[in-house]
Amino acid sequence: MGSCGAKQTDSEGFDLGVIGTPDRKSAECRDTEEFGMSQILTFKTRVTSSDGTVKQGNQSVLKEHRLKIYVNQRKAGELLCTDTDLEELSIGYLFNKGILDSADRILRKELSEDHKVMDVRLSDGVEPYKMIPAEERMKPLPKVTVEPAQIFRLAEEFLTETPLHKKSGGTHSCILMYRGDIVYQVEDMGRHNAMDKVVGYMLLKHLDPKDCIVYTSGRVPVDMTEKAVLAGIPVLVSKAIPTVDSVRLAGEYGLHLIIRAWPDHFEEVDLSSMDDMEKNDE
Repeated sequence: MGSCGAKQTDSEGFDLGVIGTPDRKSAECRDTEEFGMSQILTFKTRVTSSDGTVKQGNQSVLKEHRLKIYVNQRKAGELLCTDTDLEELSIGYLFNKGILDSADRILRKELSEDHKVMDVRLSDGVEPYKMIPAEERMKPLPKVTVEPAQIFRLAEEFLTETPLHKKSGGTHSCILMYRGDIVYQVEDMGRHNAMDKVVGYMLLKHLDPKDCIVYTSGRVPVDMTEKAVLAGIPVLVSKAIPTVDSVRLAGEYGLHLIIRAWPDHFEEVDLSSMDDMEKNDE
């Protein structure tokens, strides 16, 4: 069995755990491959309490992964992410950057063996250095009816189906509901990456965006709202809160914004109150 690395102790004899590159097959390292979480590593900590007591603890953390995306042999982007669902991440990223407008234009997509390079070949169209600005691509969203049971189901799914978050507390999650069914759930160290993965999945599966609802575990800044609008997704749900600019953008394009969504309650942003908010801002 391989070694995880060199163990170290501090001057007081506390075990600081494993230092170095982990061996994924080492039981001692507990890289949790059996749960599909080989990007997590657990190390030991020293916990100091306010009453002066000191004890040994454990902390699981995510590994950072660097992905380079090439389109037609030109570099289109470089992302720090979690090493899962990289195909969906790449396609969603290219779409949100205005490089890709349809999955039908994808001739080939290939991920390198080490997962560090995604090579995408597109048919004639926008090149990586000629991205279409977001404001030229956003369109008003259709009005849709959302059942409360759908929101509560999404909130419940977040609490039960986010293994990386449960293990490390270091991921954001996005969940995609399509025509009332949860079809995709993904985690990433970055909430924007998680959203790109959902958009990429939607494009690759040729789902109709007007029938989609997306749940995000993180706050909703304006660029997250922008991603939903660009994708044509009419409903964005978050367990957290938006920013002022995010609410303004939602109001401008008719995005149904649902916040503080938990298994027992949620709040819907009243976009008709935008005028009052603008007056108070003057």
